[in-house]
Amino acid sequence: MYRLGRLWRFLVYLGLIVLSGLAKCGFGSPDVQRLLSFFRSLGKEDRQIFFVHVVRALKQIGLKKDGIARTLIKPIDECLVRKSDRVFILGSGPSINKLLQSDFDQISKDDSWGLNLWFVHDFVPGFYFTQLGKKTVRGAAVMDLLDDMFLKVASKYKDTKFIIKGGDFQHGYEIFETDGFKKFAKSGHTSISVLPVLLIPKGVQNDPLTLFDDLRRAALLSHGSGVCPPVPQIRNSIGLLIMLAVQMGYKEIVLCGVDGKSNDHFYDQEKYLEAFPELSALQKYYTSDVHSHSIPDKTTGLSSLDYIVEVAEYCEKSFGVRTKIASDDSYLSGKLPLHGFEDQERPIPHTMP
Repeated sequence: MYRLGRLWRFLVYLGLIVLSGLAKCGFGSPDVQRLLSFFRSLGKEDRQIFFVHVVRALKQIGLKKDGIARTLIKPIDECLVRKSDRVFILGSGPSINKLLQSDFDQISKDDSWGLNLWFVHDFVPGFYFTQLGKKTVRGAAVMDLLDDMFLKVASKYKDTKFIIKGGDFQHGYEIFETDGFKKFAKSGHTSISVLPVLLIPKGVQNDPLTLFDDLRRAALLSHGSGVCPPVPQIRNSIGLLIMLAVQMGYKEIVLCGVDGKSNDHFYDQEKYLEAFPELSALQKYYTSDVHSHSIPDKTTGLSSLDYIVEVAEYCEKSFGVRTKIASDDSYLSGKLPLHGFEDQERPIPHTMP
């Protein structure tokens, strides 16, 4: 079996080399051409690490929609439409609890993207990014809890556009067979789309600037082009959403609740735990006091959050897109500019005598 596995990997790798050559001559859809152009730009060692992720991205691009999925799933460019020049990306860090109602009033005037467990918050974003079950026991348990919690608030999300991140799947064709998708289908939403994602793992093109240049040459990193699948995900989902926002032509990106100082969340407060008892069950999966995204990689010396800074600086220099943070209580404070919410006085934090 081991030898058969090695043979299969070799044949797939060889097939990608051939396909990348054909893509250079115009073979395949624009999505396939972009993906294989980037694959072709990598060195031999990077290709050998990366080719499995290329195969997964190809499966997402060629995703087959049968049965109920055929009627529910919309093309990504129809579902994900820019309505303003600024987008707020809503994460789960505790600094969310410092935002005022007037802040959310301002956020509601621009595009807003929620992700992960954002749906337990009262503010309903215009777009919600989610993922569906993984094959591991831990992954399945976590996703079951998320599904159960979401169904409690599904009625509030009737007008929200749902984007399923395809990059979390081992096999793209199984997306519509997951319990998570079946639950979404039952919730009555009519605007769901799958975003093909290209996961770029550690060890592939370790120099960030060279990586971004290669992505740009392959038209996977461009400004105002509209969604160009597969969208690159570098290190984490925030990196993915920044890349997507740049493709869509936003001029300003504001990161809310992207704190990275610990594994604390805005929903650790009692009011959320009472409304969603499932949150207590989730806590056992997050036991470290150190946020994994702030731990530097041994090869590059950069953490996942440091890569966000690298992406932000590159996109500002190349396209004039500014990435800001909504709170200075973040690992990114001092590395990215602070967004100023207008016409309000911030409350003075209470301190014990």
